[in-house]
Amino acid sequence: MKKKSKTHTVAATPAQTLKLGELRNLVGYQLRRAHSHMRRDYLQTVGNLGFRPGQVSILVLIIENPGIFQIELSRELEIDKATVVALIDRLEKAGLVTRQRSTEDRRNQALFATREGIKMAKTLLEITEQHEARYCAQFTAAELKQFLEYLQRIYQLENN
Repeated sequence: MKKKSKTHTVAATPAQTLKLGELRNLVGYQLRRAHSHMRRDYLQTVGNLGFRPGQVSILVLIIENPGIFQIELSRELEIDKATVVALIDRLEKAGLVTRQRSTEDRRNQALFATREGIKMAKTLLEITEQHEARYCAQFTAAELKQFLEYLQRIYQLENN
C-alpha cells in the first residue's frame, strides 16, 4: 500500500511583511531595491516612447560631449562595448545621432547628436526630471544634496 505524501498549503506573505533581518542594514541591498524600483518605473515611462534608459544616458552624453567615442561611453556608463554599439545603432537608425570617422584615428568613430536628437533629448530629460521629482520629493534640498554626495563617495571608492 502506497503512503500518501502530506501536502502543506502555505498562504503567500505580502512582501512588505517579510522580515529582512540584517538585509535591512546592508547599503548594497537597499541600493539594489531602490534602483530596481526606480528603474522599473522609469522603463514604463520612457518605454512608451520606445526608449531604454541606456539610450537616454548615451544621447545626453553625446550632446554634452560632441565627438565622444564609443569606448568613452562604455567606460562612463560601465556597460560593455557591444551593448553600447547596439544602443548607438538604434539611436542612429532613429536619426538622433551620427557617426563620423575620427581624423586622428580612423578606427574610432566620433559621435554627434542631430537636431532631432537634441530635440528628443530635451523631451526625454523633461520626462526624466518629472520621474526623479516624484522620488526626490521625499527629501529636503539639503537631504537630497547630502544623499547624492554619499552616492558619489560610494562610486568613487572604486574609481580612485
